[in-house]
Amino acid sequence: MPCERLAPFAAATLGRGDVIAVLGYSEHSARALAAAQRAGLEPRVLVGEMASDQSGKRLARELLAHGVQVRVTWDLALLAAVEEADHVWLGCEAAGAGRFIAHRGAALLLERARAAEVPSRGLATASDLLPGGELELPAWGARETDDLWCFAPEGVELDAQPYELVDADRVDAWTTDAGCEAFADLCVRALRSEVAPSLTAVR
Repeated sequence: MPCERLAPFAAATLGRGDVIAVLGYSEHSARALAAAQRAGLEPRVLVGEMASDQSGKRLARELLAHGVQVRVTWDLALLAAVEEADHVWLGCEAAGAGRFIAHRGAALLLERARAAEVPSRGLATASDLLPGGELELPAWGARETDDLWCFAPEGVELDAQPYELVDADRVDAWTTDAGCEAFADLCVRALRSEVAPSLTAVR
């Protein structure tokens, strides 16, 4: 499984007791942080709750089951707390030509991390590349608004899309299922594989 191959490579980039800031849930981050814990690195994870779908809480529960120390905070508070971190990690939901799809707020988190001189790392696998490299935000993300406001009064516009497109070069380094490699190299390698556009599929 690609995420399982990625996990030890990502874990190897950490020092013992490092603090990793993560925005919401990604299987890439979950498996890599669990691998770091098994390796005795005792990572400490600062998780943004990801208010749109509460996926930060999902990540916290999963990591807790592996014995990882986790602190959950508000998404905006994560921006303020990024200076406490040794690393910022972002899981890639889907990859394309020079860009990737991540949880909304990722670009701002990367900007804050760079200003604070906290290194950022993207986690991706060859299976994340969409056919043709063409990225579009999932239509269901804008259509399904209940996570933002269930039974909102008429006249309120709901901007419910939980994902955003992010330029790959905003991330300082990438770890993949092949180790540490450039995002462009990941895309070239992934072109040899047939992948399914799971994120953009109708939900």
